[in-house]
Amino acid sequence: MHYILSKFLVDAKIAGIHPVSFMFQEYHDTHTFRAWCQHEKSMGFESKACMGPKQVAIAHEVFGFSLQERERATNIKTVFEAQAKQHINGFMDARYGFIDEPIYRDALLILQLTKAQS
Repeated sequence: MHYILSKFLVDAKIAGIHPVSFMFQEYHDTHTFRAWCQHEKSMGFESKACMGPKQVAIAHEVFGFSLQERERATNIKTVFEAQAKQHINGFMDARYGFIDEPIYRDALLILQLTKAQS
């Protein structure tokens, strides 16, 4: 199963397709469903097919971003863009430590995904 998930994930990303992890058939087994969601998120999946409201709530919780993560991303975007206007693209921030272009791009991705989930 791990090979299939990995291959599907890589193939979809190479093709530029948003990979949605497979549906979990045991609708009432929310414990195992949550574990699969957490595992798939750690692999790089950003979403999961669901059968109904119980699974949707868990998937939103696992694949979504907390208020703290959204606030962090917003702050990183703000401070990076202010520094970039001064041609500074790597710096120490008192709140979040070292910030550079890859960290800024991760923050933009979180904000983009958060907007798409709304």
